[in-house]
Amino acid sequence: MICCLAFLCITTQSFGQADKKQTATKESAKDTSKAKKDSLASKNKKDSLSLHTSPSALPSEVKYKAKDSVVFDLENKKVYMFGKQGKEPKAHVDYTDVKLDAAYIQIDYTKNVIFAKPLPDSAGKMVGKPVFAQGKDITHSDSMAYNFKSKKGKIYNLFTSEGEGYIHIGEAKTLKDTVNKKDVVFASHGKYTTCNLPEDPHFYIESNKMKLMPNDKIVTGPAWIVVEGVPLPIILPFGFFPAHNQKSTGIILPSYGESATQGFSLKGGGFYWGGNDHYDAAIKGDIYTAGGYRLEFESRYKTLYKYSGDFDISYARNTNGVAETPSFSVTENYAVRWTHVEDVKADPGSTFNASVNAASPGFFEKNSYNPTELVNQSMSSSINYSKRFANSPFNLNISLRHDQDLGLHTINFDLPSAVLSMNRIYPFKNQNDTKKHWWDEIGITYTATLTNHLSSYDSTLKSDIVNINKFRTYLDQEIPISATFKVLKYFSLTPSINNSIYVYTKKFVTENVKTVYNPLTGTNQNVNPVDTFSGIYLAHVHSANLALGTTIYGMYKFKKGKVTAFRHVLTPTITGVFSPDYSAPQYGYYGSSVVDAFGTVRKFSYFSDAAGNISGPASGRQGSLNFSLGNTFEMKVKNPKDTVNPTKKVKILDYLNFNGGYNFLLDSDKLAPINISTATTLFNKLSISGNALFDAYHHDKTGTMTRFYDWDVEHKIGEITTAGVTAGLSLNEKAKNTGHNIQQIKNPFVYYNYPETYASFDVPWDLRINYSANYDALHPVYNTQFGTYTTTKQLTHSGTVSGNINLTKNWKVMVTSGYDFTTHELNLTKINIYRDLHCWTMSFEWIPFGTYKSYFFNIHIKASTLQDLKLEKRKEYIDYQ
Repeated sequence: MICCLAFLCITTQSFGQADKKQTATKESAKDTSKAKKDSLASKNKKDSLSLHTSPSALPSEVKYKAKDSVVFDLENKKVYMFGKQGKEPKAHVDYTDVKLDAAYIQIDYTKNVIFAKPLPDSAGKMVGKPVFAQGKDITHSDSMAYNFKSKKGKIYNLFTSEGEGYIHIGEAKTLKDTVNKKDVVFASHGKYTTCNLPEDPHFYIESNKMKLMPNDKIVTGPAWIVVEGVPLPIILPFGFFPAHNQKSTGIILPSYGESATQGFSLKGGGFYWGGNDHYDAAIKGDIYTAGGYRLEFESRYKTLYKYSGDFDISYARNTNGVAETPSFSVTENYAVRWTHVEDVKADPGSTFNASVNAASPGFFEKNSYNPTELVNQSMSSSINYSKRFANSPFNLNISLRHDQDLGLHTINFDLPSAVLSMNRIYPFKNQNDTKKHWWDEIGITYTATLTNHLSSYDSTLKSDIVNINKFRTYLDQEIPISATFKVLKYFSLTPSINNSIYVYTKKFVTENVKTVYNPLTGTNQNVNPVDTFSGIYLAHVHSANLALGTTIYGMYKFKKGKVTAFRHVLTPTITGVFSPDYSAPQYGYYGSSVVDAFGTVRKFSYFSDAAGNISGPASGRQGSLNFSLGNTFEMKVKNPKDTVNPTKKVKILDYLNFNGGYNFLLDSDKLAPINISTATTLFNKLSISGNALFDAYHHDKTGTMTRFYDWDVEHKIGEITTAGVTAGLSLNEKAKNTGHNIQQIKNPFVYYNYPETYASFDVPWDLRINYSANYDALHPVYNTQFGTYTTTKQLTHSGTVSGNINLTKNWKVMVTSGYDFTTHELNLTKINIYRDLHCWTMSFEWIPFGTYKSYFFNIHIKASTLQDLKLEKRKEYIDYQ
């Protein structure tokens, strides 16, 4: 009866026919089973649910199947499962979260033990080794035994994965930890590796004693490292490895190095706090024997469907030279990075984003190995908040902006800049009137920009940023009114009135030039003293425009050949502009001052600055007629390979534009230079763009316009004063999507040490060539002897090339270089070599010459679990100086 009740828990599925040697046993088992079932069926069916199961029965159902046969031994309460002979003989058992596959499986219900092993195939090779899975853990072994109830087992020649690591064990026992209610594996002769080769891993850490807690950790006794079968003379007193894919709090081991200016060092050491799925943090640092150090704090955060970002701040005390010597110096440097991105689903009515990137001028020079950061001379930041007001045309944007020039040591801030804008509205349009009126087209927009601007230097920033008098605050309000009408059927007429209202809090008045003795140079210098007045100052600016434009289409069709048609589209526009001269005395926006010892008088604005950071009324009358002519050229070609679209469009020129104007109200130089711009893309590979300024006026040596060119004298009607052209060629082989990428380092917090994060092997080869040239016929040159400027013609042009190629499946070379044809010097040249070593990665970065001549060799394990097991060798650019 006990036997029958035990087998009520079993769902039996038999596949195939039994072996002839086992026919009698199987027939006996079938007859006995049938008799038992008939006996139970003959009882009262209504009372079948009241049967009492045996205490020895398993609490859950055991499901099993086999490709060849399943044999029942009812007398001994055992089940034998045989996989069919072949490449993948398989018997399968499924019990709760436990799954087992093997060539041969035996279940003993008396002892609640399951046993599995491989079987020989026709050639005598053992196939169908047991594969044991419990939850997400998968174990490979030569043979195994497992007790369903006690959760204890014994495994021989185990191979399993835990987190990023793989475990090789000769003999192991599994026990149930009654305290933590977790499985624990005790093993002898164990190997831990992150190499996924099951038979012969490239490296491993070996120990005679190992304790494995699945999804938790691995602890070993004394261990040693073996590479390619050769034990290294390094003995570890113990080993501790995480056995999960979650973030772990712990110590970040430093790497050692040497600097020619700061001495020996330990770099990148610190502490990492795993936090949770929403944020983590790390604090790291460098320390040098010459007394310098660097501290860095970085944190990342993310909330799904709300926001994500990272924050990094670094402080460094850098030394140069030998202490207690005249050449010894100490500098303090800093760097701040913050990126914040708000998800568009977080608040559909508003957004908040930040991109902060600021540093002291010497930070990257002393603390970075990234050539891009070393040559970068500009940095900028912005923090933006925008709000769309529902059921209204208004939008608000508030931003904090910063930009700095590391070479000139200048810093500009907008703290803050606020923009209130109104979408175009039609105040005279009646929504209930279906009849169209000309005044329905009149539209108004409004933009108010409030700016609080500070221009400073890094040496005076601390005092300037807390001094409110150093800031220049102004409000710029723009109220354009315009309408568009169809005239003469094919033309668009757009009259507009532009209204600007400026509000300033400071007025700057420049006095006549004065001569002041400079004790540093021992010479007299001319200066322009400036008086500052505080208050509220208004400036009103108005202008009127009238634009007339149309679009002309031209097409020529070909009867023969691959080209079926040629199309030319012209968009001519003529615009009349009128604006008074706001530098006239009656407006009170400009003053006059003597600017040099020769008595030259020039006008200056009371409000705007020379750098263009502050907007203001423009000088000079405007009564001009401007024109623009846009051109696009394309053709249709036959496409016989596509039956759906037998022809396709091919652009010859993306655009060819001409812009110019003539100001009737000027006393001289009425014709403005003609601006010419063009761009095209050939064969989807080569992109070319260019621009030029054509000037009809002759210029003297100081760049001043004097007269029109005389055809009879100069044999030309004008000249190109400035021009530029850029060309870029991009060639690459199609990506194979192999997912074969290698990573230099897994640690996300060592960003400044490893500029090239990934090397992708998906693209077999890639080549990019860029060329740029600029011509300036009026390039100013300062004459130090006379203190004046003269103009001369200047041509500058340079080219860059970058590319990579997979030499083999595992070797990749990347090269970046360039040449300046003006100075006849090579640009920054960098060569990167990558080697994928399966579970290891090797990289070599080399800058062979130039200011930043250096090299960096690195070989390390790919998995982040053993990221500190690496070999590095570098020589910094400063060591060559």
